[in-house]
Amino acid sequence: MDEAYSEQLGMYKRFDLRVGARFNHRKKRISHHIYIEIVNVANLKNDLQVKYNPLTGGFGRAKQFGFVPNIYYQIRF
Repeated sequence: MDEAYSEQLGMYKRFDLRVGARFNHRKKRISHHIYIEIVNVANLKNDLQVKYNPLTGGFGRAKQFGFVPNIYYQIRF
């Protein structure tokens, strides 16, 4: 057990991009917000966790999702 906790996750890297617009109603006090957010634009697959596999006696790394697009719409009043 000298090597307990010796496996570490790699360096976490992620680049996000968000583009949006806001539209204000002239007479009513309402504004509409719409934007598109792209999480992990570079599609970098970071390590999520390290698991021990008892069948092989080794360690396996699970990866995170890569590119994830999101669309947001808000109404503020």
